[in-house]
Amino acid sequence: EIRLSLVGSEMCIRDRFIIKRRLTQAMSLLANNTTSVTKIAEQLGFHDQPHFTKLFKKHSGLSPVVYRQDIQRRVMEGHKK
Repeated sequence: EIRLSLVGSEMCIRDRFIIKRRLTQAMSLLANNTTSVTKIAEQLGFHDQPHFTKLFKKHSGLSPVVYRQDIQRRVMEGHKK
């Protein structure tokens, strides 16, 4: 019984690591191309775009669309300086 709970705990840690890595990849894709949020979610193995959006917002503090807009705004402000 103890062994099973450790395996479950290890799986949870592994899953969180994988999700965090996918979300970091999503941030890069959102910042560097115009691929739709749905396509990015699919590319990274999220088959439910609303779930992806929820996880992304929890990870970054912004929805994927707002994150992309924020990056684009910062780039434009950088070009104006």
